[in-house]
Amino acid sequence: MTKAEHSQSDTSRSPNRLIRESSPYLRQHAHNPVNWLPWGPQAFEIARREDKPIFLSIGYATCHWCHVMARESFEDPATADLLNRFFVPVKVDREERPDVDETYMMYVQSTTGHGGWPLNVWLTPDGRPFLGGTYFPPTEQGGAPAFKTVVRRVADLWHERHDDILSAAEEIHLHLRAAADLSRRSSPPTSMEDNLSARAFDSLKALYDDQEGGFGDAPKFPQPAVLDFLFLQYYRTDNKGAVNMALHTLRAMARGGLYDHLGGGFHRYATDRQWRVPHFEKMLYDQALLACTYLDAFKISGDASFADVARGILAYVEQNLMSADGGCFSAEDADSPLPGNPAVLAEGAFYLWACDEVQRHLGPALAPLFMVVYGVERSGNVAHDASGHFRRQNILFLAHTAEQAAAHFRLPIEEVQKALHQARANLFAARRRRPPPAKDTKVLTSWNGLMISAFARAAMTLDSQPFLDRARQIAQHLRTRLWSPTGHILYHCLHGEQPPIPAFLSDYAFLVGGLLDLYEASLDPNVLDWAVVLQKEQDTRLWDPAAGGYFSAGNEDPFLPVRLKSAYDGAVPSDNAVAAMNLIRLGRLTDSTDHIERAERLLKAFGADLQAHPQAMVSMLCALDRLRHEPPLFTILGKPESPAAQALLRVVHERFMPDKLVMRTTPLPGSSGLHKAANATGSVEAEIHLCLHGICLPPCASPAALRALLNTSFTPPPLH
Repeated sequence: MTKAEHSQSDTSRSPNRLIRESSPYLRQHAHNPVNWLPWGPQAFEIARREDKPIFLSIGYATCHWCHVMARESFEDPATADLLNRFFVPVKVDREERPDVDETYMMYVQSTTGHGGWPLNVWLTPDGRPFLGGTYFPPTEQGGAPAFKTVVRRVADLWHERHDDILSAAEEIHLHLRAAADLSRRSSPPTSMEDNLSARAFDSLKALYDDQEGGFGDAPKFPQPAVLDFLFLQYYRTDNKGAVNMALHTLRAMARGGLYDHLGGGFHRYATDRQWRVPHFEKMLYDQALLACTYLDAFKISGDASFADVARGILAYVEQNLMSADGGCFSAEDADSPLPGNPAVLAEGAFYLWACDEVQRHLGPALAPLFMVVYGVERSGNVAHDASGHFRRQNILFLAHTAEQAAAHFRLPIEEVQKALHQARANLFAARRRRPPPAKDTKVLTSWNGLMISAFARAAMTLDSQPFLDRARQIAQHLRTRLWSPTGHILYHCLHGEQPPIPAFLSDYAFLVGGLLDLYEASLDPNVLDWAVVLQKEQDTRLWDPAAGGYFSAGNEDPFLPVRLKSAYDGAVPSDNAVAAMNLIRLGRLTDSTDHIERAERLLKAFGADLQAHPQAMVSMLCALDRLRHEPPLFTILGKPESPAAQALLRVVHERFMPDKLVMRTTPLPGSSGLHKAANATGSVEAEIHLCLHGICLPPCASPAALRALLNTSFTPPPLH
């Protein structure tokens, strides 16, 4: 694959309309021979005027299979001619327009049983889908028809059976609307029996790979929402099976090639059962969610290796995905230039190593030890792809522990660890001289909200002021660049000079959740005040007063056939589930019964689906758990920034209490006054009050007394 093919941009051709777009993904296709149009009024007007179906293709800038289909089909003049003659081709960046992606992904999943990207759907001129799929090969493969064959057949059907297609599209439209209508399927939370969580656990246990960790067979995806649910089951019921499943999976993921052992961070998923061979793109949301999960694993287990992985994730984000003014970029590509032939791009080229490269960079003193520990083989440890790019290459994974290597080489463990540290540093420096993968430099509000949570929770768990500063920096970037305080409008993404896109539910929910974590880490009431304002705007713009729950998007787009609500977890937790947890946290932090009642109504709206498929909605189960249980509430009396208060807070933050709330006693000058107040005795510099199960316990003024109180008040205790 050449650089031109990778970017889908042959500049010898006149550009299509995508050249005016700011999305990196759309601009990748600006010089295709396909006459792409962006989603919007012009495309639908042409389709109506010429009575042509719309061919909608959805992907994102760092999607490997999107690149493949672009190279094979959208760069092919014959295929482009068919698309241009018989259809109105429209390109959508799924990260820029998640509402468009969610709508048509639901259709494709319901009709084909699977989904993914690239997502390709044929629509009537008014936006109703009638045929769709994901990747189509250029020639017939494994029973899958060639893309040109599909294109010709759809064109013929449109002319031969035009009315039948319109009738079928109307039936599909009615089905989608019924699927999106929750009003007839609601069920009150009080009718949700306690066995919902047990049922979800049993379903996950049946899928659990007890040898390699994870759930199901290859490919294997990180599933932070599932792991967080398992941790919650341990916290509530002392379910050792649940916590061991989660910890085993996290260790297996960190050992495998899914984790970048030189630069930190996780790749998107593993193509094999052992987590060794990754699909190499790195997504910001994976880093944020997995950092939080590894931090919780550290608090539960006391195993410092989990904290090391979390630090590695955050270091990767800081070094590779931070903008100069404090935002976080969306992703790094799976494909990159081959080090010895930069005109050719291949998946994983930046991360793979030939044996002789390792030996050359490390020398005879370090190479043998490193090769044993990280599984480097002379003939390569990974099968090559169809183009031969992987041949004789090695993916780095932990084949042996440092202790095993020490025994094998008869060396002290300290010497082995020092040598491995030096070897990793040498290879990392060598890798930095390679051409890096491309970045998608969009700043998405939703994913940045997740990163605020990750840095804030790392600041609390690891007692790190730099991590707290980073969380504040991201929050300030969003407030400065993606929030209009005069109009109280939140925007979805920032890249170039694109027209502002109003925020989606995921933007509000993940940002409010991030701010609540940042408030607990900083106890800055101004942070809580902004969260309250954002929640109010979310309620105004997206709440469904008829059936309850939040719509995924506003009603600004007239071309979408349905307005959806999402409840199922995917690569990120359900935005409605996160919204429910935010409402409950805000309600208890601000004494707002309105927030609690809205959370109850939200959970009722999704109640029937939750009872039918609890294992697919574990984040909603976590929200229901938070609603049912009074949280441990810690109130600092005295100045939160004082050394005495910080010492007490360190004790609170070191323990795994996923539902805890932390607040200060009095508001700062100029804040809204929503924060609870209490009267300090004045006899000590700082005290902390714990209210638990509706009872407020005597205050603690020393870390030792507080730790003893927590040890007697909470079960199960940490594993360590």
